[in-house]
Amino acid sequence: MAFKIEMTVNQALEGCSAVVIGVITRKANPSYHNEEDVNEYPKNVRLAITNDPSGVNNGQIISIKVKNADNIQVGQEFTFNSKSGARVPNGEIHFWTRNSFVQVAMKGDGIIEGD
Repeated sequence: MAFKIEMTVNQALEGCSAVVIGVITRKANPSYHNEEDVNEYPKNVRLAITNDPSGVNNGQIISIKVKNADNIQVGQEFTFNSKSGARVPNGEIHFWTRNSFVQVAMKGDGIIEGD
């Protein structure tokens, strides 16, 4: 049995501010067996963390695979807050390894702005 961490994208980004630096259409790659995932989450939104209250992730680049990115534009800024800020509905985080490096995959329905 493998060790599993259950955390949502919203929990990981709580209180962080980020700017959209790219919205990319994903392509399936037979080497990665990801056709089903690409069909379900066709867009990849790249964000640069501009403010992390903990100071740990300032300047880091993250990617979130989403089902819909119609409302997202490069340069758009979000502050993630589960009560009144931006959120990723049904956001999931998965950890995986490749060549002994642990990778983080985030995905969800999209990114919605706060109130």
